[in-house]
Amino acid sequence: MINISLIEYEIEYLLEKYVKMLRRFTDSFSINDVIDIILSAYGYKAPRSYFIDIVKILEDIIKIVSNIDNIQESYRDHVVSKLAEIIDRYPVDKVVLVDNLGILGLSLLPLYESIEIVRIHVLLNVQGSTKMFKQYFNINYLRELSLELSAEFTNEPDIIIHERLEKVLSYDELILELRNYFDSILRVLKSVGTGTILLVSDHGHDIVKVGDNAYVVSHKVQKLGRFAAFSKISPIMIVKVRDSV
Repeated sequence: MINISLIEYEIEYLLEKYVKMLRRFTDSFSINDVIDIILSAYGYKAPRSYFIDIVKILEDIIKIVSNIDNIQESYRDHVVSKLAEIIDRYPVDKVVLVDNLGILGLSLLPLYESIEIVRIHVLLNVQGSTKMFKQYFNINYLRELSLELSAEFTNEPDIIIHERLEKVLSYDELILELRNYFDSILRVLKSVGTGTILLVSDHGHDIVKVGDNAYVVSHKVQKLGRFAAFSKISPIMIVKVRDSV
């Protein structure tokens, strides 16, 4: 029997380690470096020597998550209780529900000195879809959950991925669109202001490389096979925003 709580803990530990390592490069890091690290973790390219340790963390996460194809029906109760426990444990100024805040968003937030990721929790979404996440909470729309949590809600990141990133792009085009994706997350943080924020997301996404081109994929776990890893992770982050982003 799969110990889901242990798997979640392992992923949380690795993601927090990953974020801490990214913070070391804040002054010299760019979105291009983030993409190189993620593509290297999938095995699409050899990692640069000074990124090897960071890439290894993502490789370990991919190994863990790729082997999870299904979970027990009782996991729904675990998801609901875990989110409630997190909300009770951490006093926050705002809660923000983000549709499709995945590994890219999590990787780019540490690049901003005014943003501190205090704690990372995860839920597993083996279908990598909004549909499954809604089933966990027995809702028809994500906005229903945002009302229950008294949370701000945005689906702009998800729209950008589906409309602008789920097609084969050149490397330069990919970087440009990823900037648009991340800007959509920053807009949400700007709208809620400074303070301690709880970011909740329903699922993530993965990057697929085709020759010299690449594209972002979500909601297609079965099609991706072993490359479907980060799509299955629903990150829940406690974030401190000190100054205007």
